[in-house]
Amino acid sequence: MRSLEIQDLKGFTTHLFVKNTFDDFQICEADFSTFASFHINGRKLAGYFDTAEQEIMDSSPYCLWHEIRPFGLSLIRGKLLPLQFRIVLRLPDRHPLCLSDPELQNEAASQDLFLNIQYREKKLLCTTGASLSVFTPGIRPGEKWDEAASRFLLSIQSF
Repeated sequence: MRSLEIQDLKGFTTHLFVKNTFDDFQICEADFSTFASFHINGRKLAGYFDTAEQEIMDSSPYCLWHEIRPFGLSLIRGKLLPLQFRIVLRLPDRHPLCLSDPELQNEAASQDLFLNIQYREKKLLCTTGASLSVFTPGIRPGEKWDEAASRFLLSIQSF
């Protein structure tokens, strides 16, 4: 697990809410505090989709960030900064980062890899995380993910 403080808030939030930089990540959940509190559960509700749509949907229970991003942008847009927000993104094993690194793809296939983005008190932190479905002695969860996430964030941001 690594935690990185983002220095360029405007640049990073542009990548997060305007550009497609994070669009291929899955969203687990998000919370926004502006004039009111808003919670977004990123799980797909199968009952919303018709049978044909359900057949072509991927097997993931989560929405992709690009499906939720416009709602997040509408919540933080305005003259005043949000009080806080928290977004939990999950790296799918078919993500372009994984496809370029077989070790990371194996790691993503065997565990859940997360990027937690938290803005509070005018500071923005990105923290990596990993969740093993089965305990394996001697294995440090998310080691390749920590490295890949740091490189990914550095490529779009200065810290």
